[in-house]
Formats: sequence, C-alpha cells, structure tokens
Amino acid sequence: MADGKDTLDETGSLKPAAGIKMCVLIIGMHRSGTSALTRVLNLLGADLPKDLIGSGPGNESGHWEPKRIVLLNDDFLSDLGSSWDDWSAFDFAKLAPERIAEYKSRLGQLLREDCGSSSLFVLKDPRISRLLPLVREVAQAENIDLRVALVFRNPIEVVDSLEKRKESWAAGYTRVDAALLWLRHVLDAEAASRDLTRVTVSYDSLLSDWRSCAAKLVDGLRLPLPPPSPEAAANIGAFLLPSQQHHQRTADDVRLDPSMMPWVADAYEALRTLEAEPQAVAALRILDRVKSEFEAVSPVTKLILGQARAHHKREAEALSAALASREADANALRERTAALEAEANVLRERAATLETKLGRRDRFAKWGRRMARKLIPGASSPRN
Repeated sequence: MADGKDTLDETGSLKPAAGIKMCVLIIGMHRSGTSALTRVLNLLGADLPKDLIGSGPGNESGHWEPKRIVLLNDDFLSDLGSSWDDWSAFDFAKLAPERIAEYKSRLGQLLREDCGSSSLFVLKDPRISRLLPLVREVAQAENIDLRVALVFRNPIEVVDSLEKRKESWAAGYTRVDAALLWLRHVLDAEAASRDLTRVTVSYDSLLSDWRSCAAKLVDGLRLPLPPPSPEAAANIGAFLLPSQQHHQRTADDVRLDPSMMPWVADAYEALRTLEAEPQAVAALRILDRVKSEFEAVSPVTKLILGQARAHHKREAEALSAALASREADANALRERTAALEAEANVLRERAATLETKLGRRDRFAKWGRRMARKLIPGASSPRN
C-alpha cells in the first residue's frame, strides 16, 4: 500500500491521503467472475482504465481489462518462461534486474496514462494474481493505494468454462492442468495480498445477491462510494443475468471429481471460509499448507503430466497415422470402385448398342420373310 495516512470522509468511508489515488485491484483466476465484479464496481462509481479490451466469444458482456497492461503482462510472463495458462512456479530473480525495472517503469507509465485522471479506479487482469509483488512496488512508487477484491469460483465451473475454450490453451492441456492453474492463481493471489486491505468474494455470491456483495466490498475496503442509485441498481441487475453462470457445481462435486485433487478442494473450502470470516486463522493455515505442498511437488507433477501429454501425443499421432492409412486405403478402394463402375457403364452401353443392332436385324429378317411370302406364293418361313 502507498505511504500516507488515510482519512475518513463525511460518510465514514476511508479515503486516501492527499495525492494518493485509490485502486480497487480485482485478482483471481480467469473465468471466475473477475470481469463481472469489475463492471459492477464501475457501475457503482469506480472509474475504468481508458483503453479496454472489448467483448468476445465466451465473454460477450466485456472483459473490462486494460488492453496495454494485459499485453505488457503477457510479454513479461513470456520473458519469465511462462504464460497465462502455465501453472508452474516462476522466479522473478531469474530475470535481469534491468528487465524487471523496465517492466515496472512501463506499468507505472500505463497506469498514469490510463488511470491518471481518476482518484478511484478499478483494475482487473487475472495475470496480476501472479505478478502482484511487482505490481505492489509500482503502486507504491505511483502513490496508489491498493484495495484488493479476491474473487474465486468453484474450480470445476472454471475448468468446465475453460474446456469450452480449449483452442486458447496450450496444446495437450487437460482438466488436471486447468485445475492446477486455478490453484496456482488463487494461492499466489491470496498469499501476495494477505497483508493488504482485502475482501474475498465468490462469483456465486455476486450473482445471487449483488447488493450484499457490493455493500461488503464498500464496507470492507472502505471505499468512498455512495449507495447504488436506482439507475445503477437497474443497470447492475440487467448486467448480472443468472444465465451468466453457465456451469453450476457444488463443493461436494469438487471433492468427488478426480481431476480436482485434495489440494484444490482444500483451497476452495478455505476461500469459502475466508469469504465469511476474513481473518479465519484455520483457513489461512490450510492455504499455507497447500501452497507449501504444491510448491514442493510442482516440478515432479509437471514432469509427470508432461510425460503423460507426450505419451498421449504419441498415441494420438499413431492413431492419426493409422486413420490416415485406412483413409488412403478407402480412397484407393473408392477409386477402384469408381473405375470398375466406369468400365461397367461402358459395357452396359456396348450391350445396349448390340441389343439395338440385334433388334434391327430381327426386324429386317421379319420384313424379308414377309416380302418372300408376297413375292413367292407358297413359300414358307424358315424355321429357327
């Protein structure tokens, strides 16, 4: 959080000291309701960055993400040997200090350009969940007071949603990879924001009762936002259609799904506890344990999954080659059948021609016999 003493406004909300901007930072896994919450806070009065990514397939109501910051984060993840869909750990220290300084300088510049005129803005990019330590340093340097909304969703719902968009995944990724991606995002986001002013909120809560969810955020983050006006309430109600939640699952489903693993189920239950009790020590300890265990075995897990993907790839390639061979044989058979059919058509045409000629010969023979009887009285027809 930026330095400076916060003060209370006339409504009792906490506002940053003079010269310090307030940013509601939305963190959490992709496909978890971060876009929806960002738009709700915007409709309540928080500003959005200027240059946003538009709507698209699977998120027709809008992503509400700052385009240039997303591109910057993607490039930085790439330099780290990672990407948005990579669940393995990375180490900032592996990059040259100059590259990290470049990233922080550029991020600060984009924040000034996209949000510089706002005293209260909302910023969302799920990639920040993994880059939060550096983003916090930038916020400090830019006198930005970070207030965090940690958004989570049932991991099976997230995996189901991602499976519908497999064309954007790394090749060969499975439901297990998607579940571990969920785990990586929530663990990194929670650990890096634990000491910040934070509210944990589920996508279910936002859709089922947005008013209570909004009040919780405004009170918990002490945001200088008024109660929703009738117009804002109507717009939020129209925006948060129940149909937005396409994949509804329960906590029991997470425990029973073999692709989720105990870590995922434990983390999900801990987040649900933090939503109700922000300082629940037991839940925080569970998340610490899960993170420690996950980090310890991640390299081996990644190796095993990589070997499994390679094996499946070889099997798929072998099957594809076999299918291609069968298809080639089928094509050859179809071509031979077509050739034989063509020969048969020629033979049928010849037979028809001969039949026509024989018919003419028979008619000529009958005509000859009739003429013979007329010309030679008493002549009889030859016997066949």
